[in-house]
This record gives sequence, structure tokens and C-alpha cells, in this order.
Amino acid sequence: MAIEGYGAAPQVILVSFTSIKPELPYDSACVVRPGDHPFLVRDSYIYYRVPRIYPAAEVEQRVKEGVWIAHQACSAALLQKIRNGFRLSDRLPRTYDEILNVLGL
Repeated sequence: MAIEGYGAAPQVILVSFTSIKPELPYDSACVVRPGDHPFLVRDSYIYYRVPRIYPAAEVEQRVKEGVWIAHQACSAALLQKIRNGFRLSDRLPRTYDEILNVLGL
């Protein structure tokens, strides 16, 4: 989907899985556990504080070049949980509100 201000090419929003450390606060908007995805070996959360927007073609190119490593795709249920977390997180930068509205999130 094209995101205003990012050109006409399809874009993707990337967020990271981050391991939960019991002694540190974390964003509880989307907590994931081992078994939710084969990549996960610890209780983790989605780090919404620093989302990144990339053209889809650039993501594909970085994977093709080996700069990034593609893992198994998320299940539809996990992807929906991550998408829902965008609205639940109080750590997502406010500048993303308009983008989320355009995307219907």
C-alpha cells in the first residue's frame, strides 16, 4: 500500500520482536511467547517505539542480498495481534496515527 509522503510504491512498516527482561519495563501492547512463531525462544514483545517504513522492493532486495535474513512468515493470527498492538501501544510515535488511519489499523 502506498503511504502518503513515502512515494507511490508499496511500503511496509517494520517493528521488532524484543526479549522481555523481567527487571525492565516493556510495552505490553503485544506480548508474544515461544510457540507463537518458530523464531521466538523467549517471552518477547513488539517494540513499537521505533517503527520503520521501507519500500517493499527494498525489503525484498535486502533479503536477496543477504543483508537481512527472512524467517518463516507470521501466522495470520500473529500478524493480526501485531497489527492490533499498533493502536494499543502508548509508545508508538504520534506521527503514525495518520498512517494507521490510511491503512485501516
